[in-house]
Amino acid sequence: MHFSRENKLVSRKKSNPSVFSARTVATAALVCALSVLFPQIFHLIGGNTLGNAFLPMHLPVLLGGYLLNPSAAMLCGMLSPTVSFLLTGMPAIPRLFFMILELGAYGLFSSLFAQKYRLPVFLSLPLAQLAGRAVYFLCLVFALHILHLEIAGMPSAAAVLGSAVAAGIPGIILQLCTVPVLLAALRKAKVIRYVPRFGKL
Repeated sequence: MHFSRENKLVSRKKSNPSVFSARTVATAALVCALSVLFPQIFHLIGGNTLGNAFLPMHLPVLLGGYLLNPSAAMLCGMLSPTVSFLLTGMPAIPRLFFMILELGAYGLFSSLFAQKYRLPVFLSLPLAQLAGRAVYFLCLVFALHILHLEIAGMPSAAAVLGSAVAAGIPGIILQLCTVPVLLAALRKAKVIRYVPRFGKL
């Protein structure tokens, strides 16, 4: 009895690797690097307009939620705009502070929906997108309507969110099309093992 209980404990430890294992750290570093690189490419091609439209920093962070545990995915999402700001000056303050929390939410919720609740990607991805926008909106409400901060270009939380969503429609569509394809390719290459509770994705 004692021996079998020890075996169960050992197998449980093997099936639940460290939150910040070497593989997790390497994956998070890659996601952060892509989150810094992609905006630079889009801005070089089309400036701020193209970047605001295609949301290039969001894509690696959302994908990272399917590759990382919730804690690492959230941290990766929060670090991505921070590292980008330190290296490139983008996103500019005060938008940086909102994006830190928004992208942290993208990473956290995409990982939770996919890995803890094992929702298929056609549910987990749009839910994560909505959760990130909800966090962004709540941060705007807190800053603009509770703290009554006056921020240039941010008249109200609803106006800022509405303009961001309208401008970012191409990026939202890109995420919905690209993430499932990348996940399928990673599963086929046996890089990840993402098995939802129902359906193939």
